[in-house]
Amino acid sequence: MLFTPKKYGREWTVVLAVCCTAASLVFAVSAVAASFARFEDLSDKISSVAAFVVGAVIWGALGRSLWKAAPEKRR
Repeated sequence: MLFTPKKYGREWTVVLAVCCTAASLVFAVSAVAASFARFEDLSDKISSVAAFVVGAVIWGALGRSLWKAAPEKRR
């Protein structure tokens, strides 16, 4: 029961897809902003940009899977 996903309707799946896509865009903008940040060390800059890019990819993949699952849901 703990790892069973909740069954949402089509409307909530679309809302979750929009939220995940927006989070992906926020992470992508944060990656660009982190590349311009004043870090003392180059490795800090590279690791922060890489972390934000990984976050953007994960949130984007989750949003895309929810977009694909939304038409299959019933109201």
